Amino acid sequence: AETVRNDNSRWHQKDLSFCFGCAHNPTGTDPTPEQWAKIADVFSFIQEKNHIPFFDVAYQGFASGSLDEDATSVRLFAERGMEFFVAQSYSKSLGLCAERIGAINVVCSSANAATRSQLKRIAAYVLESTGSWGEDCGKYKSGKDWSFILKQIGMFSFTGLNKAQQSDNMTNKWHVYMTKDGRISLAGLSTAKCEYLADAIIDSYHSVS
Repeated sequence: AETVRNDNSRWHQKDLSFCFGCAHNPTGTDPTPEQWAKIADVFSFIQEKNHIPFFDVAYQGFASGSLDEDATSVRLFAERGMEFFVAQSYSKSLGLCAERIGAINVVCSSANAATRSQLKRIAAYVLESTGSWGEDCGKYKSGKDWSFILKQIGMFSFTGLNKAQQSDNMTNKWHVYMTKDGRISLAGLSTAKCEYLADAIIDSYHSVS
């Protein structure tokens, strides 16, 4: 935090910084509440240059299981009186994936700032114009520590299969589809399929060294 504060060269007037509110995609790793507090302190400091944080909150409720707890990062910024944007999607958390529904929220420092916001005019125009597989992996004596899977959160995970041939083996032999860097979506994984997925990962890990 101190390094960021002291290095003024990296911050410019009216810069916009992107932040994942929770359930970071694609890493599956979030800052702790203590780390978020330090991040908020940094942003509070650099807002002197009209630096604006922009939160993407697409997976609220999928990180901790609590909608309230997953709003911690955004609330920390609001408590410091900062101005920032929050793009909030309800497609996943409310099961409305086909609807692609969400909202843009603008936190202003005062009622006067909110009244003068250009977004108020934009909104008027829009309204007018539109009217446990990780545990199964751990059971195998594969020579690899799989505990990192249990620490990941959200709808996506990095499996540790980071070679293209390993992901090809997952697809061609096991019919499990994923990106070449080992990233996989867990949204459709059921308890009944956890052991199957673990078998596929272990096989792919050892088949391609």
